[in-house]
Amino acid sequence: MAFISEIHYRTSDVVVSDSATHEYVEITLAPGEDPADFVLSFYGNDGVLMDGATDNIEATGVTDGQVTLSDLVGVPDPENPGYTIYTVTGTSSVHELVNAGTSQVSDEANFIALTNIATNVVADAIGIGTNTATTLSGGAADGALTTNAPRVGGGQSVQFDSAGNNVSGPRSPDDSNIVCFCAGTQITVPSGNCSVEDLNVGDLVETLEHGPQPIRWIGRKRVDYTQLEKNPKLLPVRISQGSMGNNLPHRDLLVSRQHRMLSSSRITKGIIGRTTSLVAAIKLTELAGISVDYQVEKTEYFHILFDRHEVIFAEGAPAESLYLGQQAIQVLDWHARLEVYTLFPELKNANFKWTSAAYIPSNKEQKKLSLKHAQHNAFMLDQNWEPRTRPANIA
Repeated sequence: MAFISEIHYRTSDVVVSDSATHEYVEITLAPGEDPADFVLSFYGNDGVLMDGATDNIEATGVTDGQVTLSDLVGVPDPENPGYTIYTVTGTSSVHELVNAGTSQVSDEANFIALTNIATNVVADAIGIGTNTATTLSGGAADGALTTNAPRVGGGQSVQFDSAGNNVSGPRSPDDSNIVCFCAGTQITVPSGNCSVEDLNVGDLVETLEHGPQPIRWIGRKRVDYTQLEKNPKLLPVRISQGSMGNNLPHRDLLVSRQHRMLSSSRITKGIIGRTTSLVAAIKLTELAGISVDYQVEKTEYFHILFDRHEVIFAEGAPAESLYLGQQAIQVLDWHARLEVYTLFPELKNANFKWTSAAYIPSNKEQKKLSLKHAQHNAFMLDQNWEPRTRPANIA
């Protein structure tokens, strides 16, 4: 049965280019349900449909206070095969989509309702925050009595199951699992090096196995002091100059904790039977010169996507590009997910699996690799390691 599955409140520092900071409402349809049968309606603090000229709902697909789900693009629910998620997001950095403040105002919705217009059944009618039960007036959900949803802080979500039960409270996607480079990272390109924040879709980047390859998509996310304080897993790992071996990286490299670096050594061969593997930065913190950087107060993360999973060069060191496994897709915000599914529609097939650029050991194996290298005071990259494709600017 169709239901409103998430209400997400915007962060206090909305950036127009960053859709993840905006507010959104997610609706989940069960297998076989037709999005053309469902309408999401927005109501003001008086319970009246927000279809007037003074109302300022600026959101994807919404006209006169309502949107039919068939006007949106659905994406497969990664956790429930056959289910589809439709998302309405605020598109303005000035006005909010749903009321997240302590007072009710007229330019944002205080009530939302999901209605099956084929059967005239109101599937969900929710009052947001401190609202009392209210009878809605106008629109597809006219006459429906609302229930109340808890209010949470900026940048957080309330999530529901199909029975309307609050199943999450203040929960947001775990961005610490995404593969990212911090702003300022120098990425090797055919002409030399380029700061990651200056790269654009279509630019060529040198890869380990396939030479220069064009970027297909770039994601970015700003993380401030408040977010880092609430979730220390968002702090980057600092890989100090030379700590991987062969004077690599050439400068200190900051990456997200789950960003994998290439390891190529005799020790690696002895433990997993392969000379080369990819190891998460957080697992490398057993090694000298590699640690979580607790001094960082804010940063901006960037993830780079190619036609395939690649090993590229960050500060000269071999590091992975974005790998589109199910876990990575799930932690992308809905807008990014839509863009990625448009580029790679095959990812909608739950059975499709990307090929990794190198062997990815289990978490247990990765920790064992790191510990063994530390015990032998050895580098993850043997002295004789060198890239197969050798850009001129890599010594």
